Amino acid sequence: MSKPLWTPIVTLILAGCGGAPSGTGNAMAPVPAAASPSAFNAADACAILPRERVAAITGLQVSAAALSRVSPATGTTAGFSTCTYSFAGGGSLDLFARQSPVDDNSTAAIQQTKQAMIDTMGAKPVDVPNLGAAAFSVEQMHQLHVFIGGNRYIYFMSMSPPAGKPIAEIELALARAVAG
Repeated sequence: MSKPLWTPIVTLILAGCGGAPSGTGNAMAPVPAAASPSAFNAADACAILPRERVAAITGLQVSAAALSRVSPATGTTAGFSTCTYSFAGGGSLDLFARQSPVDDNSTAAIQQTKQAMIDTMGAKPVDVPNLGAAAFSVEQMHQLHVFIGGNRYIYFMSMSPPAGKPIAEIELALARAVAG
């Protein structure tokens, strides 16, 4: 399946930032502790959340994890990558990870990210409290955006959610595993 047109738009917006929900049968596995700061390698999103860990957290079989859109960081530019998890029962989920060499996750930058999604895609962001430094979801696009501290950012997105569990619950559980 090809990526929607707005996927590169969001990636470009975020890459340039700063210059450089459980019912019966839907219980999630316990969330392992957040990744240590040294384990966050934005140029390898699949290493941030290995497929075995995604399977353990979601309770779903992950048949593959594919790394793409890799851009290593430099002293002046952010590094980023995407990991696409394919589920054995069908469906997929993307994890985009970004880390800047400077603390650019300001309130203004977060608001700019939200506004760009509203303006370019008609998104309706909803703040998610107690997750990272700031977080918001965009339900109609199956997305969860999380700003971790001053210079790390992740988002989850699914164009074809896996069956059996609400995608918002899956994304939230995975985000907590990364952001704490």
